Amino acid sequence: MSRAELQESIREFLRREGRLPEPDEPLWPVLFVNIPGGRVKITQSAERLFEAIAPRKKLFYRGGVVVELVNEGDGHAVEVLDAVSAQSRFEEYVEFFKEFQSEPGTYVTKPTVISKATAEQYLKSEPCRRLLPKLNGVLRCPLLVEREGKLHSVEDGYDEATGFFVEGAHNFEEVELKDAVEYITTLLYDFDFVTPGDRSRAIASLLTPALKLGGLIKGPIPVDVAEANASQSGKTYRQRMVAALYNHKPAVVTKKGGGVGSMEETFSDHLVKGRVFIQFDNVRGKLDSQYLESFLTAEGTFPARIPYHGSVAIDPSKFIVFISSNGFQATEDLANRACIIRIRKREHHQYRILQGKDILQLMFEWQPLLIGAVFAVINEWHEKGKPRTNETRHDFREWCQVLDWIVQNIFHEAPLMDGHQEAKQRATSPQLTWLRTVAIKVGEEHKLDEAVSASMIAELCLENDIEIPGLPADKQNVEEGQKQVGRILGKLFGKEKSELTIDDHYKVVKGERISTTMTGNPQTLKNYTFSLIGGAGEPQQPPVPPAPSSSPPATPSEPTPGPATPEPAPGPATRAPSTIRAAVAAAQAEPASPSDLPPVPAGGPPVAEINPAQPAPRPQTTKKPKKSHPKP
Repeated sequence: MSRAELQESIREFLRREGRLPEPDEPLWPVLFVNIPGGRVKITQSAERLFEAIAPRKKLFYRGGVVVELVNEGDGHAVEVLDAVSAQSRFEEYVEFFKEFQSEPGTYVTKPTVISKATAEQYLKSEPCRRLLPKLNGVLRCPLLVEREGKLHSVEDGYDEATGFFVEGAHNFEEVELKDAVEYITTLLYDFDFVTPGDRSRAIASLLTPALKLGGLIKGPIPVDVAEANASQSGKTYRQRMVAALYNHKPAVVTKKGGGVGSMEETFSDHLVKGRVFIQFDNVRGKLDSQYLESFLTAEGTFPARIPYHGSVAIDPSKFIVFISSNGFQATEDLANRACIIRIRKREHHQYRILQGKDILQLMFEWQPLLIGAVFAVINEWHEKGKPRTNETRHDFREWCQVLDWIVQNIFHEAPLMDGHQEAKQRATSPQLTWLRTVAIKVGEEHKLDEAVSASMIAELCLENDIEIPGLPADKQNVEEGQKQVGRILGKLFGKEKSELTIDDHYKVVKGERISTTMTGNPQTLKNYTFSLIGGAGEPQQPPVPPAPSSSPPATPSEPTPGPATPEPAPGPATRAPSTIRAAVAAAQAEPASPSDLPPVPAGGPPVAEINPAQPAPRPQTTKKPKKSHPKP
């Protein structure tokens, strides 16, 4: 058959199937597949079928099942292909025939339609597992991967090395390192972190997905826990910003009871569908999930359950998990697998608005530049020999030591784990978690700096549905509650302490007063005074502390040599003006008209010239020669 005859045969097949090809659509040769039966073996038939399907990269193999990408409007999700659906899907790639014996020794073939049983045989065949590309998930941003010691970018289509299908990604832009540090830290301008260590962990949260999904960190990474002292403080917003940096919106899981539709089944569904960023939103009470804990430490594959379909073996290293809570309480095992980032609510503070768009919306518009900033930081770390510190205050040592080196030596921030041990101890203690909840409620009722008794605390708990730890449900009353409150506080204070600190934000002071009983006898009554440590204040410019001197010495990963001694942190006066910083400074607590906004420094257009109908201005960078990341 000539080439022209082959092309016409392909077009005739597409017309018959109701698919008129576009003028520039590549025409794949039509393969004819004899279905199993008689002389045709299942493996032989399946081999020919999947040899036709595999190059198209539309059907994939994922943990024991065949999956396809389904467009859900805002992007593709992964769906399991069942046998009934496969009957018609396979016809998009081949034309099926069945072989008959017309007379002894003579065989003829006729077009046929495969049955559900035949489709099931194909889906479970060895050629299916071997020939189809392996899919880990769908990404909407470029990736940096390491091949033969060099960084390469994956910017579009299916990448065999990572198993990710990259769709709708914009090419990232090259950014100078000093600009990259500026852009990333400025994103956190709105948040009042409890300690400098919390701020360092927030920076690490922005960088972790690129390092992990690109395979630059091999070991497990912790779940990102956003904790705040009140609602509407920005805990969920910060995690959405992390996903937006990678051009994603997190898939949400809410805590429910057991059974179909439970939290774990929703989580499993997101895993199977390849939703890379998954958020357990606004978790209340204790989060005790062995399933989640197993996922966070699984090596190799992890069984994601599908109702009525068994399980799918997924790669847990290809997901980023968030938990947000106003009072994170977890088992010790889960706390050991967490990175807790605490923020305080700024009263009457609104997130910055520029031209009617908040920072989260602007991040999607600035995404090619912001992901370029992340890549600039990773490239600097990679060129230094992928160094690590000797930090040991987290169970996930590789993640901890790599990010600790980056936040200290590139961002010149506090050590990564400063303040984390205290947050973890409080999260695993029901008594301390309860006391923190009481302190928050005391503040909401404007009773800070006032002495309160155990009975008053018990009344406050009952009025606000705050469960008193260790007290059965039928004894959650004032009489039993004040006794239990006294026992809890007595245990927390002990015999020596007269003051407790909670999350470096609240202070509880134990006092005493002399009273008399109804019979006139003197008695000593204990009282407790809750107060704030410092204040949230107004948003400040991101601090630039001096380069670390007391941190553990940096140790390069084997076999690369150690990094050069980091240069001192640049002072504010030495930093180049940045359009992102100018836009951040210009953004007001309430939407402002263009004429109300100050102009951007040299290097970018005045904010007053921005047309609200047009996309917001992207930050500008210092141009430098294109380097490093060749496409694979």
